[in-house]
Amino acid sequence: MSWLKRNEVWIYIIASYLFSVACRLIYVYQFGDESSFYWNGELMLNTNDGYFWASGVKNLFDHSLEFNHRVPSLEYGMVTFTYLLAKVLPFSLETITFYEPVFIASLVVVPIVLVMKLYNKPFLGFLAALLASVTWSFYNRTMAGYYDSDLFALLFPVAIVYFLIRTVKEDSLYALLWAMLFVALYFYAYDASKGVIYAMGIGFIGYLLLFLRGNKRLYGYIFLISVSMLD
Repeated sequence: MSWLKRNEVWIYIIASYLFSVACRLIYVYQFGDESSFYWNGELMLNTNDGYFWASGVKNLFDHSLEFNHRVPSLEYGMVTFTYLLAKVLPFSLETITFYEPVFIASLVVVPIVLVMKLYNKPFLGFLAALLASVTWSFYNRTMAGYYDSDLFALLFPVAIVYFLIRTVKEDSLYALLWAMLFVALYFYAYDASKGVIYAMGIGFIGYLLLFLRGNKRLYGYIFLISVSMLD
């Protein structure tokens, strides 16, 4: 088996991720030379929601907005995640919030490729990842500078779907536990996640009852996914 064949899944993931990142940097290519798009030497966020979330992160560092009750706190996953990034990365908060959508939203390609790997068709997963990463309107709401919770809108549900499919194909409790973890993170990271989580959970339970009634773990799986659907 050649080196390329052994590592084709990694090659597809890296290639599709770099493609997604490059497409999301078009905003920088287009407006990087416009002085009016800068403030204090940093490219400015281009959505009002971005300033809302960023104010919460800023307040955690300097407490300059602690008396403003509209400023979001650590109860929001968007604020927590960015705060942790800003604590460990050697970049300014302005730089992190501006480029975070580019690098985080592009991770959606990983579970897409992995889903098709389960069916031994990773190249189709690669093509699907290229398409999904730039699909309207996920793409235009996760470009550089569009700092909003939409960057989590597809990443978590596609990861959940991957682990649910893997649970069924491999009869894997381990995979289901990973699905439960991503469900919990999705609840925390994205305010509009409930409808998607309930749809996936109920669909998964329905599939188990219709097609896997002979599986000894059936009711254990149903119990666990039902628990994970509790907010």
